[in-house]
Amino acid sequence: MRRFLAILLASGCFAVSAPAAQPQTFIQWTVMGDRAADKGEHAQAADAYQQAIQAGAGNFSVYLSLAGAQAALGRHAEALANLEISAARGLRLPDELREPVFDKLRQEARWAAIARQVAANAAQYRQQHNDPERARFITSDIDLFWENYDRLSSADDPAALLEHAYLAKGSAGLGGFIFRRIDSGERLLKEVRSHARYYAAIRANTLKTRQMEPTVRAAMRRFKALYPDAEFPDIYFLIGRLTSGGTASPDGLLMGTELFSRSPEVPVDELDPRLQLVTKSIDLLPSIVVHELMHFQQHIDSRSLLGHALSEGGADFVASLVVEGNFNESIHAYGYQHEAELKQAFRSDLAQDDHGPWFGAQSMKHGRPPDLGYFIGFRIAQAYYQRAGDKAQAVRELLNIGDPARILAQSAYLAP
Repeated sequence: MRRFLAILLASGCFAVSAPAAQPQTFIQWTVMGDRAADKGEHAQAADAYQQAIQAGAGNFSVYLSLAGAQAALGRHAEALANLEISAARGLRLPDELREPVFDKLRQEARWAAIARQVAANAAQYRQQHNDPERARFITSDIDLFWENYDRLSSADDPAALLEHAYLAKGSAGLGGFIFRRIDSGERLLKEVRSHARYYAAIRANTLKTRQMEPTVRAAMRRFKALYPDAEFPDIYFLIGRLTSGGTASPDGLLMGTELFSRSPEVPVDELDPRLQLVTKSIDLLPSIVVHELMHFQQHIDSRSLLGHALSEGGADFVASLVVEGNFNESIHAYGYQHEAELKQAFRSDLAQDDHGPWFGAQSMKHGRPPDLGYFIGFRIAQAYYQRAGDKAQAVRELLNIGDPARILAQSAYLAP
């Protein structure tokens, strides 16, 4: 089952390995369930989600995930019961109910009530989050991280300290950031120790995050004027393990602040070549926040190469209409210098639907910077917008793409 509209959209998302120890917290159990679900191990996933609930997990997402695992196992009555609980606890993502795993459940008499509740939840959320002034900027996890960072050297078990006093005690946003981005206290500790001087040097910059609020909120106001249907979720600023600068989730926008805390005094020699490219100045933090805000609005199937490029590059382009700065500036500099050859390569790779040369670690070949798919998607979206007579409608269409091929064709970006 897709995990919440497949909103795993940040750059630098790396695979993680299973934790060595038996899970003890609801977060650990949830991560175990998510990992098993990704592998199609539905029985193990269902058991892990049930353990997470017994350990204290209570939001709609864990019940939705449990229902998906149970439906995949043919345990339809249990799946329906947990979907009812998820809806009662705020499930507001109608697209999740359209997942194939729930096909047989849609024939049940109880389904209509679940669908109505989810639709009502979605409408209520839109009403409550349509004002940019009401979005919360939550930085408590940054303070919590540094509080526990200072205790690492004297802790008997530093990994357990991070697991229980940081990950398990953090905000809802931090909880949603763990899967695929932090994974465990043990993994986080390993990263902190292998980049010890980098982490030690970024503290002052991470504590400047609150100073970015006026810039971000001004961009949100401009976006509201541009796109009246915009939703403005809460924004959580976190410290992770250098895997993701940000993502959108049902809880809000989750920002990996440690990747946006560069300044001249921060040493980068511990960072590998990719991290040296993807870590950015604190001044670019508003750019990535607004990029993720665009992802929160988007409705697009990003599984194809073209869909992925329009998802990422389209978010960059619409963000550029309302905020200054571009966290992908190095990608764009290379892209403009090599645009003709990149167009040709993209045409070829579209036919094979080959993501490798355009996204992720494999895209850093032949001297190219990573993630040039962002640049190509930006240029397609820009060309579409420039050719559109109704700019407001063009923005709406770029955020709600049902047919990526139509956007590409009408942009004429790849036309000979």
